[in-house]
Amino acid sequence: MNFKIILAGLIGGVVMFLWGFISHMVLPLGEAGFKTMPHQDAVLPAISAQIKEDGLYIFPWPESPPGTPMPVNEESRKKAEQLFQTSPHGLLLFHQPPAAMLSGGQLGTELATNCASSLLAATLISMVLGCLGSFAKRVFFVTVIGLIAGVAVNVPDWNWYGFPSAYTLAQIAEHVVGFGVAGLVIAAIIKPGATTPKPAA
Repeated sequence: MNFKIILAGLIGGVVMFLWGFISHMVLPLGEAGFKTMPHQDAVLPAISAQIKEDGLYIFPWPESPPGTPMPVNEESRKKAEQLFQTSPHGLLLFHQPPAAMLSGGQLGTELATNCASSLLAATLISMVLGCLGSFAKRVFFVTVIGLIAGVAVNVPDWNWYGFPSAYTLAQIAEHVVGFGVAGLVIAAIIKPGATTPKPAA
């Protein structure tokens, strides 16, 4: 792989990581759509008493035996539909204690993910560089990758599971801006003539 692609990917990933810090620690994007659970002092012990295994739980979902994600018959499907009319429904992401709110491992994973995403974007830029002669076009190309990622990942959760609109829009915005700032770096490093391999002898 061309050195400039690697360099652009790594620096772009660091810039994307810094944007993530700003969006979560300075701006309200990181908390958009979240609410504090009311009466958590009473609710959390009750949840812990009933759930003993880490996992992502959907409720209500009475129609299937444990470990079976889909309805097993028409009768059980109708029971689920009735419960959706009369009972709360949603998702519960559950982890047993103890755990840290923010760990070095999580930060390292986030940085590695940002660098990998940026590296993939830089690779794509290098592959279609002939069509992206201007700096603005290259930045726009990478920004659109962020838009695609944000829409593809977050809109289905909003549509199928009822994720808050504020959360969905904030996540899409974070992807778009994150890839956009990475695109500024990638476009500045990868430009026509910078990554074209030499012809074979």
